[in-house]
Amino acid sequence: MEHYVGSEHRVYAMSAANPAVVTVQPRDRVVFQTLDCFDGQVSYDAQPLSCAVRDRFRANPATGPVAIAGARPGMTLKVHIEKITVAPRGVVFDCTVGSNDPPGRLVPILDDSALFADRFTLPLQPVIGTIGVAPAPEQGAIPDTTPGDHGGNLDTKDITVGAAVYLPVFVEGALLGVGDLHGVQGDGEMCGQGIELPGEVTVTVDLLEETLAPGPVVETPRTICVIASARTLDEAAKLAVERARDLLARHLQISTHDAMMLLSLQADLRISQVVNPLRTVRVSIPKTLLPGLV
Repeated sequence: MEHYVGSEHRVYAMSAANPAVVTVQPRDRVVFQTLDCFDGQVSYDAQPLSCAVRDRFRANPATGPVAIAGARPGMTLKVHIEKITVAPRGVVFDCTVGSNDPPGRLVPILDDSALFADRFTLPLQPVIGTIGVAPAPEQGAIPDTTPGDHGGNLDTKDITVGAAVYLPVFVEGALLGVGDLHGVQGDGEMCGQGIELPGEVTVTVDLLEETLAPGPVVETPRTICVIASARTLDEAAKLAVERARDLLARHLQISTHDAMMLLSLQADLRISQVVNPLRTVRVSIPKTLLPGLV
């Protein structure tokens, strides 16, 4: 069955207290209509662009939440990304300048590319910046701008069409939310943004009985990415490596020492973003090392 969730149903923090918009069954398809990271407060027509007058507490709205029947703590929610459709124009601002009204660019979207500064044609690769479930009740509400073990604002370029995101379930129903689309984004998200725009995301949801990892895992056609977020890059890298090591050791039934050496020989440590309240990194493991994991 297919369900449509409009952007009028959105939250600014992920929380066990958020009421579900709809309850769907495992293997159902859900289409999320999303607003941009500014919650529609920035005009895409005004020149020069300005993001000075806006409510910053409305950042990164996540459409939803959607409850998945049968989801309970200790399980894993699988979200397979089937399609991302983006608006015909987006915006990007240089948020590194420390200004309330940073310089920005309007970016037209032309079929399968984005035209930056009227001269640079960039291949379009839509990314879901914010995807997550409700954290455990004792954690309270986590703003959509903040990444964590529940997902949230991961800003990881591997979260795109064809990938599957695996999220630990902390509450009954999981309470999935999706938002903050990027037309194009590089590793690190160095200016603080990708090409920000509204759009629609089509996913299929399913449940795994076991927990893959304490935090998000992303499956691409070639890799398994173990994601972690922390206050500093060093802390995030250490956490991601430890979780990737433990996943490899458990699945292959080898020692953690052998798993760590395998990671050093075959896996890649990559920065997802350095601009959010917590930093996010991932360990990208070739799927050939993890046959039959998912």
